[in-house]
Amino acid sequence: SAASHKNNAVNAKNTRDIPDCGIRVRDTWHTWEEGKMLVFDDSYEHEVVNNADMCRVVLLIRFWHPAISENKQNQLLAKAIQLKEEDVRRRYNPPLPSKPPHFTAVESRGMKFSMCRRCMQSGYTSIQMSRSSPLAGGRSPEIRFHCTCGEPITN
Repeated sequence: SAASHKNNAVNAKNTRDIPDCGIRVRDTWHTWEEGKMLVFDDSYEHEVVNNADMCRVVLLIRFWHPAISENKQNQLLAKAIQLKEEDVRRRYNPPLPSKPPHFTAVESRGMKFSMCRRCMQSGYTSIQMSRSSPLAGGRSPEIRFHCTCGEPITN
């Protein structure tokens, strides 16, 4: 029932009519029919069995569960976008050096909050960090920040 769903999405699966192939959703077994979609809520226990001698290829389409309101869909989409942005920041953010002076340089510049004066881009996808070669006398390399447009980023 819609009131007891645990999932935000419903699956629609389409496949060729393959003998000895079926899907169990809860306690009911279903088979695919050529040209027809099978729609089910995958938050319920389910399993697929393919005893045929041929490969089963499935077109999977996910859409909003009908019990999810438009307001809740918008909230879930906003959260998904936020999580994706955090993932992108982590992907493009170099690991912070653990020892001064590099840690201080990275912290004071703040990769998340820097903005390029030329193209006005900011954030982890447009601001990059590079290091010079080790300096004479064993001194640590210099850390530099620049935008993908080539403009240096300074404090």
